[in-house]
Amino acid sequence: MIKGLLTSMPGNRWQNHRWIVTFGIAVLLLPVVMEDRYYLHMAVTVGLMAYLTMAWNIVGGLAGQDSFGHAAFIGVGAYTSTLLFIHYQITPWLGMLAGGVLAVLLSMVVGIPCFRLRGTFFSLSTLALAEVVRIIVINTETLGPFDVRGAAGILVPLKGNMPWLFQFNDKIWYYYIIWGMTMLVYYITYRLKTSKYGLFLAAVADDEEAAQANGVNVLKAKMLALVISAFLAALGGTFYAQFYRSVDPGNILSIPFSIELVLLGIVGGTKSIYGPIVGAVLLTPIGEYARVYLGGGFAGLHKVVYGLVLVGIILFLPNGLTSLPTVIRRRYRRAADGSGAKTAPKT
Repeated sequence: MIKGLLTSMPGNRWQNHRWIVTFGIAVLLLPVVMEDRYYLHMAVTVGLMAYLTMAWNIVGGLAGQDSFGHAAFIGVGAYTSTLLFIHYQITPWLGMLAGGVLAVLLSMVVGIPCFRLRGTFFSLSTLALAEVVRIIVINTETLGPFDVRGAAGILVPLKGNMPWLFQFNDKIWYYYIIWGMTMLVYYITYRLKTSKYGLFLAAVADDEEAAQANGVNVLKAKMLALVISAFLAALGGTFYAQFYRSVDPGNILSIPFSIELVLLGIVGGTKSIYGPIVGAVLLTPIGEYARVYLGGGFAGLHKVVYGLVLVGIILFLPNGLTSLPTVIRRRYRRAADGSGAKTAPKT
């Protein structure tokens, strides 16, 4: 029935989205068969990393700008909503929007000068942004009426099972919220990519000089991508704070956290709108298992695993895992054409 409804859509969208629709149905049904609460926790973590990577991919994939500073936007969202909740009892559902606005302002402040740089210089400037924000936060005890608490971080006050305060006793609600947010970002990314603006971004990602020569306002196109990406990343920061019930600047504002999003995007495939989901589903459980079972004697091993997977992807699948079916089809056709040529009768 679902397939019949989808095939009736204009442009036969079922052919374009059958993978994500099937995946979405699996996400809905997964908690029904999941008995261990630890695996539910991991599923929430995977969803969060998929969401944040998809938010990064708007500027890192669609616009082709390798930003290494998205931890700053995530941290702004987490701190804003949490501080408003603690000091003014504003629900994080509203606080996350305030955090998103502040992240947009931050992206505009740093985006204009940083986007005048290209390639490695732009990546290093965004890396410096995240580090500057982290250093400022860990050295700030109070900011006006807000108790930031520096390197100690902030604990989210527990109010019990209060959905209107973004707090639930059962993690299944966090599971459905984060995967719903991920599907929403997937839809936003799809609409951006298939719009006229998406064509501008593709041109900018391919060759900025050529795009500029053809009338594309390159700075405006990149700035809009960064603004959207920063806003969505900040919303994910609020979820991070409410789910883990703390905001630790050593983690949420760290350079490794920013780089991890880039790695997940590259492994999954930055040119595909569902590549970040593939990267998160593959690598995040590996990292979690490494932390749990090998963290005592082999701390940081999951980073080594990330590096090995990344090297393999770059060598054999430079466009990410989502390009694997295309690569297989091409090799099969080449093999078939070669076989046909060898067996063709002489004339």
